[in-house]
Amino acid sequence: MRKVIQLFRIMKTCMVVRQYYLSDPVAQRQAKAIVEAGGQVDVICLRAPGQSVRQIHNGVSIYRAPISRKRRGAARYLFEYFGFFTCAFFLVSFLFAWKRYDVIEVHTIPDFLVFSALLPKLFGRPIVLNTRDPMPELYMSKFKADSSHLMIRIICFQERLSWMFADHVLTVHDPMRDLLVERGLPPDKVSVVLNTPDERLFGRKERGHAPSGPKKGQPFTLLFTGTVGERHGLEIAIQGLAVLRHQIPDIRLVIVGEGDHLPCLRKLVQSLNLESLVEFRRPVPLEQVPDIVLAADLGISPIDQSSFSHLCLSTKVLEWLLMGLPVVASRTKTMAHYFERSIFFFEPGSVTGFAEQVRICYADPQLAREKVYSAQVILKKLGWHIQKQKYLAILSGLVEVSFTLIEE
Repeated sequence: MRKVIQLFRIMKTCMVVRQYYLSDPVAQRQAKAIVEAGGQVDVICLRAPGQSVRQIHNGVSIYRAPISRKRRGAARYLFEYFGFFTCAFFLVSFLFAWKRYDVIEVHTIPDFLVFSALLPKLFGRPIVLNTRDPMPELYMSKFKADSSHLMIRIICFQERLSWMFADHVLTVHDPMRDLLVERGLPPDKVSVVLNTPDERLFGRKERGHAPSGPKKGQPFTLLFTGTVGERHGLEIAIQGLAVLRHQIPDIRLVIVGEGDHLPCLRKLVQSLNLESLVEFRRPVPLEQVPDIVLAADLGISPIDQSSFSHLCLSTKVLEWLLMGLPVVASRTKTMAHYFERSIFFFEPGSVTGFAEQVRICYADPQLAREKVYSAQVILKKLGWHIQKQKYLAILSGLVEVSFTLIEE
């Protein structure tokens, strides 16, 4: 018997997401939660090449702005930010005049995207700002700036204005909430909804064969999925692979994703003569990710050391752990906060540390099983079935719509 959340009246929600919706697990989980509770969701998002302007996916109406992601420097980012903001402003205004949404939820980044909901705000609709990443730390990490830089001061100013405009702020974990409160966000205006994976998608296929140790004649596959940026530290994994190929038979690395750092990684692979051991794949829809995880032996998250990376709680890592895939990851503040005993940690930036933890996982499958089990116990307490109830309670409280749990 499972519990189903049911709203007492239809709640109409508009989500604004500067992402490709079908590749965004966070927005998809939240939209799906509202739809399953009996609500209606429209999503305004980016449009990838070949995608239609309008689509209905799993009961969610998708409206795509004519902006795609290029990842070509600061100027391109500014174009995307302001171009998408302009499109979102007009789409939100037009759709609100037509559908009269009950609540607007805007996902960062950028924070100022929340002002695209100006018209609904003027009509008294609650506006939710979903802060996934802190813009100041992200900018400092990506463009090597310090806190005294003029752009950082501007970013912090627009961050505070965005908080003032929003009726409530959602964020992704406790360390992020602590940071926002420290910077001036009122504690009663922010709530944490963890980006834990949907158990129905990532818990339905348990990796029955792993972690059970290497199998003779089969490759030992390291897996990375997600955005490929410089801050994700994949050079560490590739350099570590150059060491490990002499120690672990048939080791290989599969990188599934896209990003502006891919050309650099391809050059590094060529310079180290690792073309036969590293496979680059294009991103896939969320529903196909579990099958890729099933074929892997170890997930890797070698993110670099910065003020931004220490606030990252990788959804991909949580997906891997939920499916029974052990993980080697950089020790960051947030990951250690939740999974101190559940991950093979190494110090960020250390090739030898990365290689050593991969060797330990390869050589000691019993330890790998114990760490995965520990992580799954934690995820059971923090799972999406719990976060979903919290998320819907926050929205329904703002809209004054009640919901109940129904046993099926």
